Amino acid sequence: MPVPQHIDYCGNCARRAFEDWRGWPDRNAVPLLPRFNWQLQFCGTCRKRWPLSNERLAWLDHRETEDTGMPDYWVLTICDDTECDHAHLRPYYAEGRCSRCEGPTIVSEMKYPDGTHRFYDNCRLCGVIPLSESC
Repeated sequence: MPVPQHIDYCGNCARRAFEDWRGWPDRNAVPLLPRFNWQLQFCGTCRKRWPLSNERLAWLDHRETEDTGMPDYWVLTICDDTECDHAHLRPYYAEGRCSRCEGPTIVSEMKYPDGTHRFYDNCRLCGVIPLSESC
């Protein structure tokens, strides 16, 4: 099981990347985000001063209608602390290396109502790769 990491990303770059992301957690890779540079006190990509903890990033299911069926798709969101306490899906659980190509990857965690967990590599080149069947 991967170890969770505390990572500060650029909030401005995250917000911009999340505007266009629509998909499913186990099928569509989450975008790589630039880390906030604490030494410079700003993002090296956009120059904004908005550090954002990976613990505040979550998937949110989206339904076009008010039915209780499966969501139409998922979106990535920046949540406040109380919203994230109830999140079962952590798209930015950790960073690592892709199990196939060794490129940079984001490790995502999915927690199911039955208490099981699944972890996935999100690789820009290889896509979404399951790391284990369940924990």
